[in-house]
Amino acid sequence: SFQLASIHRLVANLIRAAEILGVPPDPFWLDVRNKLPQASIYVENGKPEIGLWDGLALEESHRHHSHLAGLCPFDTIDPEAPEWQEILVNSRERWTKLGMGEWDGWCLPWAAMLYNRFNNGDMAELILEIWKRNFTNKGGASLHDAAFKGFTIYADFRGEIMQMDGAMGTVAAIQDMLLHSRNGVLHIGAGVPTHWRNAEFVRMPAPGGFLVSAKFRLGKTLQITISATRDGLLKLMLPEPHMAWQLPAGATITDRTLECHLKEGETFTLFS
Repeated sequence: SFQLASIHRLVANLIRAAEILGVPPDPFWLDVRNKLPQASIYVENGKPEIGLWDGLALEESHRHHSHLAGLCPFDTIDPEAPEWQEILVNSRERWTKLGMGEWDGWCLPWAAMLYNRFNNGDMAELILEIWKRNFTNKGGASLHDAAFKGFTIYADFRGEIMQMDGAMGTVAAIQDMLLHSRNGVLHIGAGVPTHWRNAEFVRMPAPGGFLVSAKFRLGKTLQITISATRDGLLKLMLPEPHMAWQLPAGATITDRTLECHLKEGETFTLFS
């Protein structure tokens, strides 16, 4: 599944590059995109899930979440797509059941990013709190193995091993809680926990050349401001579908996805 996801990411990038350059894509790329499976699907008792490869489900707690790489980081599987809903529910169930007992520091922020794509900010936050408590030393430096025993078997037996991946990944995962892109669509606040009383970020760069600001209260989005640094098509998943958003002129909405062409320097604000 990891290899399939990486191949689809490469093909998507090649097709996009051809589009930018104004040249036709290689027909082989299109064949790969249309014919190659996005993941190896394992079925047990009639329940499909993402497997490690054909015929093999995730067998153990493991620091590599590679079978779920199509969700993050490769962004080739849309977790909102109806055809993936049952598969992802079953995949999460096995992943959760096997637990975190063989994880180490850098894989926690990756797991948090996966939970952001499941729109589960409470779990994303909990994982990052575990990382801070169990995978940093007294000076706050990032550790590969846990600082004390109990959470994982990789704990306090090889001496202190510094690791930058966990610290850099955690910073990225926090940003990811507030803003990330899925298949070209911006998702704002998908990983914001429900108990955060107030949260806000200002002019965060986003794919497409956009600068995004947003305010949240108790896990709900109150305001979104988007500025364009160049001409482009904005695609935005509207949070809280029950809310009546005041939309910019010319915007269209399909299945909660707002599309709007913005000119360089143009700014608009959405209020709930």
